[in-house]
Amino acid sequence: MTVTTRALFDMLKRRYPPWKVLSTVAKDNPGFGMVAKDTSGGGLTMDYGVEYSVPTRAATFATAQTNSSRTRNARFQLDFADDYGVVQIEQKLLESGRRGEDALISALTSQTEGILTALKNSLGRAFFGNGSNQIGVVDVTLAAPVAGPVLQLESLDDVVHFDIGQTLVVAASTTAALRAGTLLVSGIDEILGRVTMTGNLNAGIAAIADGDVIFTQGDYVSAADRLAYTGLDGWIPNAVDFAATPTLFGFNRSVNRTGLAGYAFNDTTYPGYSEEEAVQLLARFIGRGGGTLNCAFMSHERLTRLVNAVGSKEEFVKTVPVKNMPKSEAELGYDGIRIRTPSGLVECYADRNCPNGTIYAGDMAQLKMISIGQCPHWITDPGGGSTGRTMESAAAQEMRLTAWPQLAIRRPRSWGRFDWA
Repeated sequence: MTVTTRALFDMLKRRYPPWKVLSTVAKDNPGFGMVAKDTSGGGLTMDYGVEYSVPTRAATFATAQTNSSRTRNARFQLDFADDYGVVQIEQKLLESGRRGEDALISALTSQTEGILTALKNSLGRAFFGNGSNQIGVVDVTLAAPVAGPVLQLESLDDVVHFDIGQTLVVAASTTAALRAGTLLVSGIDEILGRVTMTGNLNAGIAAIADGDVIFTQGDYVSAADRLAYTGLDGWIPNAVDFAATPTLFGFNRSVNRTGLAGYAFNDTTYPGYSEEEAVQLLARFIGRGGGTLNCAFMSHERLTRLVNAVGSKEEFVKTVPVKNMPKSEAELGYDGIRIRTPSGLVECYADRNCPNGTIYAGDMAQLKMISIGQCPHWITDPGGGSTGRTMESAAAQEMRLTAWPQLAIRRPRSWGRFDWA
């Protein structure tokens, strides 16, 4: 008996209902998992008000009346990113009847888990990005010259963004055009942070150079592309990036740098600062500005240093509810530690996607992930049926997952960052 496309899609939805799709993607991604979700997004763009100034007042009524003003909100025109994944099942399995049932379920599970992992990596990484889909930076060394097949990454932690069989492209920066050519990954060394290609680097991309930014092919196409959703690096930029590109979603934030782009500090101005001192500094400035700081994200290495510095007696687990998750399922939880600051207790989390040289901290209540439908979700036709289709290039059926998200920060001055060189 042949399994129909509709039956296959129904099987997928039963094994991977919306709550399981979301919880699978949110697992191991504290930033993405903890941010509030709003599935009411729609249209190609969406107006979003970002507060950056409050009304004026006076000690006398007449003056207050004369100088009256309003709360100022910048109008950001949010767009929605595209992130797609497909599940492909060979037609041979679908027509194998009962004898192929176990193989079909195994293939279905393997393919779905694989594409959900890919989406988990993409959506989690974007939470700390600037929308460019950057996955690493080229570090040309004597051990990894451009005339050889080994690509050394500037940050060893970025090696987790690479997979065997992945096609790569590079550009001089996240605002430059792509260099001609591609590279194909054939090996990965997660200890040394090296990625091996099928040929020499300069054979695949003749002009590749030290400091070039690396992308997966298709994730960055034209100069200054922002095909991923804009994460914390875009909303809360460092001083150099803000000076170069102060405009975000069509609004020039130079009118109020802190109000519209948050606080940015670094170890040049504050040399020798530890992780705890960085969080304390951000808490002091955000609190002074009338904001609340209750959460901080950093790499595993930096959280380890923080734990060693302040002790582990404030460890805890933060549970995050997932809509429609059955009570029989374990809750989604993230381990963290709390530290005391002038602004109160701050929950600190290690996120594998947070750059090792940066700590982001702020008020989680000001963040929202707005998306068109759940992020991610199975694509269905307008009638709620299957969109599984027969592939033209292979004897297989194809089911699709998509995410159309955008991160929004209502009050950027309630967030900040500290960078180490």
